[in-house]
Amino acid sequence: MLEPFLVSVTGGTLAHHLLGLRVVNRRSGGNIGIFAAGVRFLAKTLLGLFSLASILLTRQHQAIHDVLVGSLVVLKHPEQLPAHEVLGERRVEQQEHGYLYPSRARRILMIVIYNVLGLLAIAIVSASLISERCGLSGRCSSAEDALNAVLSVLWIAGVVASIVLGWQGRLIGSRRRVKDP
Repeated sequence: MLEPFLVSVTGGTLAHHLLGLRVVNRRSGGNIGIFAAGVRFLAKTLLGLFSLASILLTRQHQAIHDVLVGSLVVLKHPEQLPAHEVLGERRVEQQEHGYLYPSRARRILMIVIYNVLGLLAIAIVSASLISERCGLSGRCSSAEDALNAVLSVLWIAGVVASIVLGWQGRLIGSRRRVKDP
């Protein structure tokens, strides 16, 4: 529980400071409070890598734990980087490129459906290729352990891909359309 204290008092953990980063309140630009830092830490701990998927979706490249508490991770000295390395705020594709998107609810529903179907597919493949002894008692051969690891990585990759593609309106069932001129 040292992280919330460091983030609220110094603006980041030791790793943030070594990388030249700072965690700030999105509105004020100052440090976030201890309660917000605690919620941020808890969400990051519970969600793990899944929290990072939203970096690909949000305008300000925020992880879910940053969105929850209204924080941003920023460069301490952006002027020291070449312009091509500074990641600016993402512009809204819908307005810029003339697309009409399905509602947020529909995109979220399709993301959930794709993830449930993906989980079912992984379960069917797993049940057909992994022995009952491995599935029930956990006594697996090295080949079954490797297969479990591959299936786990495939499922995580599928979840991340469905979130990104679904939010961008690129999944069947919730595709974006070109706006009529």
